[in-house]
Amino acid sequence: MKISYKEKRARVTIVFLLILLGGFILAWGNNKLKELGKKDSAVRATRVELSKVKRIDGIYPLGWLDEENIIVKKENKSKGIVEKDEGLKGYPTNIYKYNLKTGEENLLIESDQDIEYAVVSPNRKYIFYVEASELTGTGYIYNLANNKRVQVTEEQEIPIGIGRWADENSVIFFSYTKGGVFTASLTGHRIEIVPKAQVFMRDPIRVVDKVYYVSDQYKLYRYDTATKERKLLLDDIAEFIPSPKGLTFAHVALARKSIDIRDEKGEKKLHIYDGGGVGGFSWSPCGNKLAYLVSSSSQKGDTLFIAHISSGKSAKLAENLPQSFPYIFWSPSGKKILVPAYEKNDDKHKFIALIIESE
Repeated sequence: MKISYKEKRARVTIVFLLILLGGFILAWGNNKLKELGKKDSAVRATRVELSKVKRIDGIYPLGWLDEENIIVKKENKSKGIVEKDEGLKGYPTNIYKYNLKTGEENLLIESDQDIEYAVVSPNRKYIFYVEASELTGTGYIYNLANNKRVQVTEEQEIPIGIGRWADENSVIFFSYTKGGVFTASLTGHRIEIVPKAQVFMRDPIRVVDKVYYVSDQYKLYRYDTATKERKLLLDDIAEFIPSPKGLTFAHVALARKSIDIRDEKGEKKLHIYDGGGVGGFSWSPCGNKLAYLVSSSSQKGDTLFIAHISSGKSAKLAENLPQSFPYIFWSPSGKKILVPAYEKNDDKHKFIALIIESE
């Protein structure tokens, strides 16, 4: 069977994102959720009615631009057919603004190349995005005020899905070609902050003068940029994401069987969930809540929970959701959650945006 370029790109995107997030060890389809036991606080809560879930078919969401608009990626047919990888042809994938109230789409970032990844800055003034070729790409910062862009990485330097905002004025990323971790300013000035370590430093995160990253052996390291000391904190880890204030971290174990809250040394402080199939998760803007997805082995779809950090208890927010990507996004106000999802039909992937009210 001949696969179209569009479908091939969809498959590559899904596969690569799952690899980056330990997806091939997720075993989502094989994990059985544990019996609803006493130690799993998530199972004791009542759920919000599913009428709170808004489904938008046919769009690939990448995050919130503001409370009423999200950014999505889609083919820009006004650019015409261009040469793709492996001699294939197709329309370039560009970034659009999608209005949730009107359904109107407007081109935001135009390019002759495929844009596979984009992240809005904390102050909503800039977008970091990656023009990709196969599994690596070139990073840019786009200024929403003057519609100008600045190249902040070398050509094809970073893996797709790598790179995040370190603060309002700089991004942080792992250089696949150089092997170290760099920050880049809004003007494109870059600094190496973690030297090459003979390992893949997946999605590094900076908290003040510390940089945390997970290696390709699923080991969590902390590098002190002041003392130049590198320390192994934990083994068998999938993700380690700081709260907005950087004081606590959400920790997901290898095979994505559990999620808990830890301190900067990796020591457990609060149990959230232990039942298998942990998917995407995200801190609320205030840092008082943690949203997380759990997949079911019974093919009934994913379930979204909200954990209250002060108590450790979780509430079921929505269930029977389509299969989701391993990330989710809170709106700037913290009142809504965006879940990127997809369905497979006749060997084709259909992308979906789910907007779920959290209050």
